[in-house]
Amino acid sequence: MRNSLKAITLFAVAFVAPCVRASSVTWNATVDCSLTCVTVSLEWVNEPFPVGWAEVDDALGDFLFALNVPQPGSTTGSILPDPQTISGLSPTEIFDVTDGMAGVDPPAIPAEFVLKECQTCSVITSVAFVASLPATVPEPTTWASMSAGLAVLFFWHWKRRSKKSARA
Repeated sequence: MRNSLKAITLFAVAFVAPCVRASSVTWNATVDCSLTCVTVSLEWVNEPFPVGWAEVDDALGDFLFALNVPQPGSTTGSILPDPQTISGLSPTEIFDVTDGMAGVDPPAIPAEFVLKECQTCSVITSVAFVASLPATVPEPTTWASMSAGLAVLFFWHWKRRSKKSARA
């Protein structure tokens, strides 16, 4: 009896487990265009309803910008084209989508992606959205300071080696 119950349980798990798939949202976003644009890549997998609308809202839930979603909506897909660049954003919007990294005081909650269902525009999924800032190139004064520091280290090392060679 116990063995047959185990066999039935294992069969049920083996049969049902492949059918149960978790939904996921994968994205990447960077700020560019001299801090006025955001380039976004977005994919979703196994959403419970077809995604017909994708937008980014600020921490208060106010609309910032939308992303192009292929129609009709699908439960698995990506924005089209992927990636998309949204340009002409204000400094306030850049502040919001970078979670304050492009400003002084960060907001309490980061902006978020909101995926909505096609028919009623009901929210299916929302995930935190923080765009990364571009890597900065050091200024000329930084290069000069770094070069001077390396020159001092090289001279110190050379002087030390020459003293050791003189002793030997």
